[in-house]
Amino acid sequence: MSKLFASRFPPILLVLLLCTSWGCGGGGYRKRLIAGLDDMRKRNPFNEMSPAYPLPGTTVTFRVPPGLTKSYAPDTLKSGRKSPFPIAHLICMYEGEVEAGGGAGKYTYYCYLAGIPKAAKARNPETALKVQVESAFGWVDLKWNDVQCKRADGTGVIWKRLGNNLIDDQAFCYIDKDGKEKARNLEGKNVCYSRQVGDTHVFVIWRVPTKVMANIEFEKWETMVPASVTETKAAAASATPKDTKRKDAKPADAKPADSKTE
Repeated sequence: MSKLFASRFPPILLVLLLCTSWGCGGGGYRKRLIAGLDDMRKRNPFNEMSPAYPLPGTTVTFRVPPGLTKSYAPDTLKSGRKSPFPIAHLICMYEGEVEAGGGAGKYTYYCYLAGIPKAAKARNPETALKVQVESAFGWVDLKWNDVQCKRADGTGVIWKRLGNNLIDDQAFCYIDKDGKEKARNLEGKNVCYSRQVGDTHVFVIWRVPTKVMANIEFEKWETMVPASVTETKAAAASATPKDTKRKDAKPADAKPADSKTE
């Protein structure tokens, strides 16, 4: 079996293909089955995401959903874009927009990516983030729980998620019909994912106004960003994003990277 063929389909589908082919023995049938599997592959929601981008200063790559169209460097975050709790070793933030309706303006939502090198881990990073989140919202006794995230090839990977339903009022950037930005206090959901990937401890953190969660299909994309994080064969560039707004949403001048599954 060629490597190209094996790379196109998850292992379970290959087994199904081989078993069915042996049973029928018809070349036409095999062609139809392969066409059907190709169609299934094209409908994989991971195919809607960006290519794999290097997370600057780390040895991992990640992908983002199509709705996250702008990226920001940490030192440019303001007007509601800044997280209400500090995020250690924050590298970049991705932003999406949702029409408010009636042409009134746009709501924004965010995905933050942080990478802590092994050498910089003075204390447990999960404990440190937990303390910051609890302090920001007055919550107590939050727990990190294992969550199964499904990769593009159908296999699962375990990440840890802080708490379960972390919802509270917080500032988001609202863009009015004239394009002016201002912070607006809205009910928002916070979702924090954590995992050691190679030599880097990675955090993927979402902040989303609850009123737009259905619009952006948040439940669909929530686990797909952490599931897309993989260790690369070579270290990424050390620079952080330079532009405050990137229409292509790439950090710095990142190019899609060759990666291997962690």
